[in-house]
Parts: sequence; C-alpha cells; structure tokens
Amino acid sequence: MRQFRSLVVLTAAAFAALGLAVSAGAAASVVAPRAATTVARTTSPQLALQRALALFAPGRVDAAYRTAVRNVHGRDATLVLRDLVAARPALSRSDRRLADALLARPTDGANVNDDSSAIWNSTARAHKKRFCNTHFCIHWTTRTTEAPSLTDTNPHNGRPDYIDKTIKNMNTVWSTEIGKYDYQRPLRDSDSGGHHGGNPNRRIDIFISNIGNVGLYGYCTSDDPSAGRQLSAYCVIDDNFSPSEFTSGATRNNANKVTLAHEFFHAVQFAYDTFDDPAVMEGTATWMEDQVFTSINDNRQYLDTSPLGSDPYAPLDLFASSGLFNGWQYGTWIWYRFLSEHLGAGTSDAPAVIRQLWNQAVGTGPSHDGLGALAVVLTNRGTSMANEMRIFGEWNTSPGAPGHYREGGAYSAATPLNGGTLNTTNDGTINNYDMARRSNDYIRFAPPSTSGTKLQVSGVSIPASARIEVIPFSTATTAGTPVNVTSGGTIPFSADGVHHVVFVFTNSGASAAKFDLTLTVLP
Repeated sequence: MRQFRSLVVLTAAAFAALGLAVSAGAAASVVAPRAATTVARTTSPQLALQRALALFAPGRVDAAYRTAVRNVHGRDATLVLRDLVAARPALSRSDRRLADALLARPTDGANVNDDSSAIWNSTARAHKKRFCNTHFCIHWTTRTTEAPSLTDTNPHNGRPDYIDKTIKNMNTVWSTEIGKYDYQRPLRDSDSGGHHGGNPNRRIDIFISNIGNVGLYGYCTSDDPSAGRQLSAYCVIDDNFSPSEFTSGATRNNANKVTLAHEFFHAVQFAYDTFDDPAVMEGTATWMEDQVFTSINDNRQYLDTSPLGSDPYAPLDLFASSGLFNGWQYGTWIWYRFLSEHLGAGTSDAPAVIRQLWNQAVGTGPSHDGLGALAVVLTNRGTSMANEMRIFGEWNTSPGAPGHYREGGAYSAATPLNGGTLNTTNDGTINNYDMARRSNDYIRFAPPSTSGTKLQVSGVSIPASARIEVIPFSTATTAGTPVNVTSGGTIPFSADGVHHVVFVFTNSGASAAKFDLTLTVLP
C-alpha cells in the first residue's frame, strides 16, 4: 500500500478549491501532491551513545531516550557504533568511558551490562584461541556461551569445523574484495594500543561471539585513537548463525559467508572514509555480498523495500530504521547492481564503478559524500546521474526484459501508481507532483477502448535534474521502447496496440522537485 500519495479524479471546481489549474469543463485524472520523503542525517552525541546502549546494553539506556531509541535495529550495529566513534570527543568524561566500553574488543573484557566482552574476559587464557594468516586473525573461545561448536571432524585438525569454514570463507572474501576488485586493505590497527589476546597485530581481527541471541549477524567498529576520517577496524560475527535465532534470511554457513562479505567491506570503507553517507555504506556493502557469493542471493530479501518494491519512490540515499521505508538502505543494493551491470561491456560487469565511488569519497564536501561522489564518478565516465537514474527507472519497470538485470527474472517490477484509464473526455493533468531528491517514481495509465488514439504530453515543467519517459507495454508484462517526453511529445495510445503505458519520473537532483505536465488523449 502506498502512503503519502493518491490518484483521484477531480472536477474543475475541485481543482480551483485546491488552487490547481485545469481547462474549464474538463474532468481530469491527477496525482495529488504529496510530501517528498526527507533524509535525517544528524545525530547528537548523547543520542549516538544511547542508540549504542540500546543495542548492546539496553538496561543502561537513559529513561529520557527510550522512546527515541526504540527502533534501533541490530542490522544497523556497524553504523550505530560508527556514529558513536564520531560522537565520542563531544561526550563527557564519564560518557566517554562508557563509549570506550561499548567500542572495546571482546578480548578487552569491558563489562557494560554482562555482555559478551565480560564473558570473554572471564575465560581462562588457555581457552582463548586464534588463527592468523598474513591478512587476518580469527579469535574464538573453547568455553562459555561465546564458544562455537567444538566439533572437529572435517577436517580433523585440532580446530573446530566452524572456525575452518570461517577461515575458508574469509579467504574468499579477501581474495575477491582486495584481490579481484582491488579495494584498499583495511588499515593496520597498530595504533590501537595493547589488548588482551595478542591483538592488535597489524592484521584485521575477527571475533567469533554469541551475538545472534540479541539479533546481530555481525558488525565492525573501530578502537582507532586517530582523529582522522580513515580508521582501522575490527569485526565480530555470530558463533553459529542458528535458524532458531535467525528466522528469516540465510543461516548457518551461508549466513557466515554473506556476513563476512558485508561486514569486511565496512572495514574496507573505513579505510576510505569512516564517516561517509551511511545509506551508501550499507547499500554498497549489501551489493558486495552478491559479488563475493553470487549463488546465495540473501540480499534479495531486501527488495520488498527498495526501488523494486511496492513503494519505490524514496531517495536512493535514504537511511530508515522504522516506518514505511524501514531498511530501505539495504534494498538500494539494486542501484549499485544496476550500475555495475549497465556500465559494463556486453556480458561483462563493471564493478570498478563502485570502487571509483569509494576512491572519490576520500575527503569532505558534497563532491566527496555519498551520491555526490558517485555523480563525479559518472561524469568522469562520460555519463551522468540523471542519465543513469533514467535508465535505472526503465529497467525497474521490467527487470527481466532482455538487456536488463541478468538475474531480473527473479525480481518483481517496481509497482507503479495506478492512474486508471484515459480517454478523450477524461485526460490528465499532473500538478505540483512532489518528487523526493534522487528518486524515481512510476504512474500507469490504460488507453481508451477505441483505436487510433494518441497520447499527447505537454505543458511539462520540471527542473534540469529531472527526466520523464513513457514506456508502452504491448501486454501486461512486455515493455516496448521508452519515449523521452521530458520536453513533451506524442505517442501511440490505443487498445489495438497498447495494453498500458508507464510514466517514469526521475529526479536526480540533491533537492526535492515538483513535476507539472498535461496529458491529452487525441482521437
């Protein structure tokens, strides 16, 4: 169900009451104005601390903040802790101590609220184990509730099978993200000081811990004392990914794989800009899951709330933890999938465009932040945000069509707003239609039952960052060639050749925009 917008049929008198223009005597189908979706990007230092407490020590949340943090979700743990790192310098001395405890590695034994760190710290040294290669270290215990299954049969080598699988999966993640795709390595953690358990040791540390019991797959954060925007990281993942704890999405070894691919990419992002746009950080990390382990497809679970969902009109850089667009930032992985496929050559993808985005993200200011950085990259590649978002909208009307998404047969199309049927006595005027920044939207119209009619688009008033296309469908699912009507135009529109048309609205700008246009059915 769509919220914040509706399609209604209004008489001329009703239009006048709303302050909208329409030709005298004509009935008109109109998409009523709606409020554009906005993006909240700021978090106060105290709220950042309380949000982290809500995840890791809920009993310590200040009563004054309980309502404000009630929607904090475990899947956002990395960004919640990232915000705490940013907020730490502005906290009081006592709150900084509390923040340090929340940001501490499991082996440091910081007891915030009988958490896993305290349990790690109570474990005898002989039961704390680690495996290190030249790139990373895996840490685990052989006692307490933090221990993985100690089964050691395949192979029988003195290490739990779960650890062997984690090592194998992490080798794949490293060889893909760092080797194949040539991203920067996570920064060395040499500046993080001494810690229990033989870390840091200049390699990224990954801790196995029982965090699934509080709804966390995994997270990465930083205890780097540096004051810059590039920070080292360490990561924590669950000790078994049990189906009893994770009732939707991947579990067991598949969950281990995609969690490592996702969270390790956050550690990679920290080497470029720890404090970049959070929605872009999550969208590209979710995209990376499928790049490393393409057959698991766990990220498809987020497509219901995405540019391919039933409410596809939110900004591409929206980060939402509640409401209609809850989790949208994860569903935007499809935007990065589109870019890597569309900008490729033939059947070859171009995942380098995402690396170029992160290269451009180094620094501060609009041209280095999130989609602003991407806009620079697209310009340098001879295209633009407006052009790519326009084509993205085309693909989303028929994701499985030839030349569109390679796995598009498994995707549902973006749900358009149903504009009903237009005819020579009921044409449409769209006035002050609000488009959120950096968003697409879709409206479906059916033709009259008569033959030979055409649809004229005129009176178009949109900003330079906007585009309008019409896609004719010869059947319910068969899309034809898009027609650019950004400056107006006329297209065939009769039942003998057109099942329906879908208008694709694109606003690629950094601000909300209003669309005005008139639709006239010509005999």
